[in-house]
Amino acid sequence: MLTSVASGEQKDWKSVGVMNSVLDTEHPDLVVLNGDMVSCEFVAPDKYNGLLDKVVSPLVSRNLPFAATFGNHDYSETCSTRDMAAHMWDVKGNNGKKLSFTTQSVDGPVEEVGVSNYYIPVYSSSDGGKLAMLLWFFDSKGGSVFQPGKHLDTPLGDTVHDKV
Repeated sequence: MLTSVASGEQKDWKSVGVMNSVLDTEHPDLVVLNGDMVSCEFVAPDKYNGLLDKVVSPLVSRNLPFAATFGNHDYSETCSTRDMAAHMWDVKGNNGKKLSFTTQSVDGPVEEVGVSNYYIPVYSSSDGGKLAMLLWFFDSKGGSVFQPGKHLDTPLGDTVHDKV
């Protein structure tokens, strides 16, 4: 699990180097990006998906599947987490295969339920039909409501909604 990568236009990219080192050492089958992938407080609305691409580039180059949740720094008035989630859904590896498990399984406004609440079934390696476990991903939100150009910085609640 990698957490608080928090890249932004004003940040350095040492965290991507650390990701590369960890991935080269550990050789995981699935990577979990656990929030704060982009420091959206400092990112223009037309830049966040490009920064997200830089964050997942170590995974793309290794064809590593991943799942993500969004953190409070991913939510801001200049970044749409709904748009970032849709962008992540389409990420493909160098082999052309889809890599992201990131999705939304709970209906409702982003301000209430977030955009990354879902689960991934994991099946037995010896008996592919036998469910071994469920990995649950919850979006606790936080940060600010997406309102580009309004400069309102409206706070977003930071709890898991009852619908989840």
